Amino acid sequence: MYNFLEHLSQRAFTQLCGHLELTVFEDKEVIFTRFSEGRGMYMPGPGHYQEEVDLDCINLTLTDFEFWAEISLFTSFQHTCTMVSVQFNDTFLLPATALAKAIQEFAECCGYVYQYARSLQAKLNTEEFVAEEVLPSSIRTACCEATDAYQLKNLTKERLLQFFYLPKPYPSGADTKDLIRKVLSGDVTSGEEILQELE
Repeated sequence: MYNFLEHLSQRAFTQLCGHLELTVFEDKEVIFTRFSEGRGMYMPGPGHYQEEVDLDCINLTLTDFEFWAEISLFTSFQHTCTMVSVQFNDTFLLPATALAKAIQEFAECCGYVYQYARSLQAKLNTEEFVAEEVLPSSIRTACCEATDAYQLKNLTKERLLQFFYLPKPYPSGADTKDLIRKVLSGDVTSGEEILQELE
């Protein structure tokens, strides 16, 4: 979503970046806990992390930034695991209300994000995916491609109109005056004759 948002409006994307909150987590510091309410989308930077669910621990090594709990930007979401920083790590947080604030002046971005969120919610409701920390990339891509903005920016030959017809132009002012004169003088009397004149 965010790559296309930058493509759609660099100004809106810049404002969005201005709303990011940087937090530096120390060794073994908890980023968020399981079942806690999502505060927004986390973007952990490259580093080592630990995902804990019950007694299971999974060590994660990130080489680039990732999006965690993106769904909490659009709906109420409880974290499905506890995330711990194994070393000093930089993590950005985009609060849930910040996305709306950042794009509120950009109508094309508002429409795009709204349609993205609606598509995401529809897929969640039909159980195409389970709400977890990281959304499947196929779901994110499908939601992005379902928006009008994406489709307009990525027109293919199949989507282009081949033929279209323009309706006849309305009669000019002179034509209308001429028809009124004919009706008043009695030259054109029936509704059928009037329709023929209008055609």
